Amino acid sequence: LVGSEMCIRDRMKTKHALLFRLNNKLVQVVFLDNTQIIISSTHKMVMYINKKGEKEKLGIVQAMESTNVEMVKRLKYAKEILMMIVNKQRPEEKHTPTNNNKAPGSTDQERWTRPTPGTEEEQKA
Repeated sequence: LVGSEMCIRDRMKTKHALLFRLNNKLVQVVFLDNTQIIISSTHKMVMYINKKGEKEKLGIVQAMESTNVEMVKRLKYAKEILMMIVNKQRPEEKHTPTNNNKAPGSTDQERWTRPTPGTEEEQKA
């Protein structure tokens, strides 16, 4: 990396959201209803952007204990998806552990990954 360049380390698309894990320890979750959760592990802060575009910034503990039910629900969802990424667990493994041979597009969730050297995906590119 050069200077303070920001890039995506990992990403995941689910039925309800797109999750981006950035190299600066930020996690951004963009939900299909236009709400967003941005989590900073460095600053231990959460920013919630509601459907109207209004922003709310709280500490992680405060956010989890908030009376804002919509924010807490989305924060828990983001945590679940992030844990799957961190544990290198593919979404279909969590939901259907015995069926790892699903056809592309047959699950609610899809993991986007870079092709591994020597894989069929790389050879097509």
